[in-house]
Amino acid sequence: MTLSLQLTIRPALPHVYGPLDYREQRALFERIDQLLNQSGVDIAWVMETMKKRGITSDTKAAWIRTGFRCAIARKLTGMSLRGFAFRLSDSPLLQWFCHCGPYGLVRTPAKSTIKRLENEIDLQDLENIVDTITLGAMETDTRKRLGELNNPIELGDVFADCTCVKAPIHFPVDWVLLVDGVRTLMKAVQVIRNHGLKHRMPPPEDFICAMNKHAMAMSGSRRVKDGKKKKKKTLRQMKKICGLVQSHGQRYRDLLDTRWEETDWTRKQAEQVLARLDNVLEKLPEAQKQANERIIGERKVKNEDKILSLYEPDIHVIKRGKASGEVEFGNKLYLAEQQDGLLVDWCLYKDEVPSDTKLVQESIERMELSVGKPEGLITDRGFTSKPNISWLDENNVRDGLCRKDPKELQEKMEDPWFASAQKRRASTEARVGVFKNVFLGGVMREKGFENRNRSLIWSVLTHNLWVLARKSLADEAERLQEAA
Repeated sequence: MTLSLQLTIRPALPHVYGPLDYREQRALFERIDQLLNQSGVDIAWVMETMKKRGITSDTKAAWIRTGFRCAIARKLTGMSLRGFAFRLSDSPLLQWFCHCGPYGLVRTPAKSTIKRLENEIDLQDLENIVDTITLGAMETDTRKRLGELNNPIELGDVFADCTCVKAPIHFPVDWVLLVDGVRTLMKAVQVIRNHGLKHRMPPPEDFICAMNKHAMAMSGSRRVKDGKKKKKKTLRQMKKICGLVQSHGQRYRDLLDTRWEETDWTRKQAEQVLARLDNVLEKLPEAQKQANERIIGERKVKNEDKILSLYEPDIHVIKRGKASGEVEFGNKLYLAEQQDGLLVDWCLYKDEVPSDTKLVQESIERMELSVGKPEGLITDRGFTSKPNISWLDENNVRDGLCRKDPKELQEKMEDPWFASAQKRRASTEARVGVFKNVFLGGVMREKGFENRNRSLIWSVLTHNLWVLARKSLADEAERLQEAA
């Protein structure tokens, strides 16, 4: 199969001598474009996608490549989907990088198209692309090495740490979950009524208004006399409303399921509303029970048994002990970088919050399969355990685990390599902060664990391209200086 996409002619970028920030960003985009062209990962992925889906149109192939480039550019700029779609239509630099059309007509995708193209790539394919970029930078043959680096990237010692990726939810207050459930059910009922299916009931807005009044009373109960007693009384009133709302929601759910043909919806559109109703109807009774236990019964509920959100089931309470908060709500993220800052291993945990001590062995095994076995592993105290120390020694991986016992740590610090590695580990804290706050955007706005995991891998790919591009530009400046 021949692909004219490989020979696409792009208009030259205009000569703009703007401020330093623009010139640096332009050089960065040009160097990342060079890395992608040299590695051929986007072309290879497009051709694989065409083969899987039986696509023969060069126009569709070019559109797939544009989506691949848009995902990288959006992560690099840190913009929202809507903001990036607008900026893409107005920026010659982004249009050039994303291959948004040949001479004459510039066709840019809308925000929904950008997101759809991002989600079309398989997660395993995306991880393989990250590994291809990393291994290309480690190539010893100068002709094959990515980025025209002076020296190949070496895996060497690996520095690891963990953080929490916060979920896009509000603070999980028990009675607020009841407000969420009532609002979602009544809005879904209102949508069904607007499309022609009706059953006798009070206006849905009345239930939402009543819950909002009780929510304000619940919020103000902390500042009045006998606040605890009033809080319990208000919760009982909220539970009564929840019972009525559940019965109306179930009735409308059954009505839509059996008589959806009387609406102007297709079956798939009706199933979207049914799924929304089923989710809340299933979880709202458990949320009421949890609120009753904690507020009226004044009994604690285990973290693993808590409902933190009606809409995000795969999130957990993660104890962090940070100045900003004792706990955070989201998923645990493990990151490992090599000496130059490339992320060589990562894992976002869905079903549990494992102890750091359980992550050492699986991380080494993942790296051995993808980019190679590291020479050493350097971590903070949380990863240290006697089984981990023994396992690293048996597998010929240098032990850089920070010791919990002050005497043991003092003895280890007499080793020059260990002392130097622990000093370098401070930069890993900064690396985690940059990756989390810049490339992930702080709080990930994607709904559902799978979408958050996909966004994470896109961020890893963009981060590694960013690191390689900056190093490549620095090496080029060094060569020019030596030549001068």
